[in-house]
Amino acid sequence: MEICSVTGAVIKTQISSSELQYISISDLDRGMYIIKVKGDDSSFTSKLLVK
Repeated sequence: MEICSVTGAVIKTQISSSELQYISISDLDRGMYIIKVKGDDSSFTSKLLVK
């Protein structure tokens, strides 16, 4: 799993073999981020708004 800035810079990366993942966002500044999750056969991208 990656958390990226809207410019594409990778802010955080976490690798896990578990289906359920947690990543702390308490240290992120306010703003918009992109979450990217990649699996063996699929991938998922979503926006994250930190207020």
